[in-house]
Amino acid sequence: MLSCRSNGSAALRRCSQASLHDHRPYSSKVRAFPFVVSRERAIEDLSFWTSMFTGNKMFSAWLRRILPGLNIEALRPSRLQAVYLPTWIADAEVSANALFKQPASDTEYVKETAQALFTFCCLVTGYVFPPLSTRNLISPKVLSTEPVPWSEALRKNGADDVLCLPFSVTPFKLIEAARSMSLADATISNSFRFEPSSVEETMMAAYPVLLPAYLAQFNIDTIVDGNPANVKLTSFIEASHNEPRIMVEVVEAVAEWINLLGQKVPDIIVRGETSRSLAQFGVVRSLLAGSATLNHKRRLERWIDKAGASTTALPSYRERYFGKTEAEAARAINWEDVRIRPFIAEEREANWKYMAAGEELFFVKQVSLAYERRRENAQPKTEGVQEESIALSIPEEAEAIQKHIENAKKKREGLKPDWLAQYELQQRLSIDPSGENAAGTEHATAADRTSSADTSSSTSHG
Repeated sequence: MLSCRSNGSAALRRCSQASLHDHRPYSSKVRAFPFVVSRERAIEDLSFWTSMFTGNKMFSAWLRRILPGLNIEALRPSRLQAVYLPTWIADAEVSANALFKQPASDTEYVKETAQALFTFCCLVTGYVFPPLSTRNLISPKVLSTEPVPWSEALRKNGADDVLCLPFSVTPFKLIEAARSMSLADATISNSFRFEPSSVEETMMAAYPVLLPAYLAQFNIDTIVDGNPANVKLTSFIEASHNEPRIMVEVVEAVAEWINLLGQKVPDIIVRGETSRSLAQFGVVRSLLAGSATLNHKRRLERWIDKAGASTTALPSYRERYFGKTEAEAARAINWEDVRIRPFIAEEREANWKYMAAGEELFFVKQVSLAYERRRENAQPKTEGVQEESIALSIPEEAEAIQKHIENAKKKREGLKPDWLAQYELQQRLSIDPSGENAAGTEHATAADRTSSADTSSSTSHG
């Protein structure tokens, strides 16, 4: 829970100390959404809804809300902290060997090379602070505002010092983490799974952003273990748009009441129109495979959402790939990585166009595959027939399709962002430092493998 009793105030205290002793600037690639919600509004809204969701001084809260001019004494925070929460947004294109069963009751899997395009995904929090770090705090409304380049002036919000949490993870190790999964963990549903060792990153652009918010600490009179008690509680409000979501910790008395209703007790209560999006960490633009359906795409999104909401996944991920402490993990991030991109429209549009060209190439190749299958079924090969004579027998339609494939490949290559070309070159040079094979010869990078992957399926027994 986001609580003073557990990790809430402790995390705030720890982050405050880190801010004091490790005052390192953010990269110029970082973009910040400005504070829209004022300190005064944050105090009023947090106080009111914390009263409503805890049952503490509710009547006074209502009177103060209805008659603000009377200045009625009501619940107020003992501490309010403006904070920037580091978050990653990523556009990614990933390929893997996927296995499908159609229908799910089948005993055999169909194995295919699948390509998943994520155009608004990997909303990986750059910090470890449950339960906030197990929520997607990118509200649909915040995307309608324009972030600004980071500057040291943003450490102040009016008279308030803003607590600037460091980025302590990146999304780039997610592919390695996926490759090390067990087969059981790589099972999306009873009709859809993938081979972990086959996962390849074709493209991943990660955009670091800072989300403004306020954290408030309250002293609440409540019941603990059947006895009256005064406990400390932390509430949260977004500050990046005028219709912010508010989150309040569930106290024991409210948890017991929810239990009586037969409902699952949440760790926090959320007030806001788009509260459902808090649990959405991945939006799959398309899942490209011959056997893939819309249902498979939705199940993949739910699988990603479940991982994002896990209370153990992010801490384990950070410790495994970045460092055991926040300071150690923050120092492990390589901000020179060309895959880290500023969150601006031009960058995203260029990346989307490249991925859309990949979709087009996939569909053209699917048409070619379907045509070849139809042709082979209608005209089975005769033993002894040479490849040259088979080639001469290909109708004009097949040649036209092949031409479309070549044009689609050229279009995609022409739309490749400069940073991606640079990254692929860096990867080739890291394998061949002499550079002899980096120029003048063709290499099977992940992008090349995906664009030229044989989408034909073969039957594999599960």
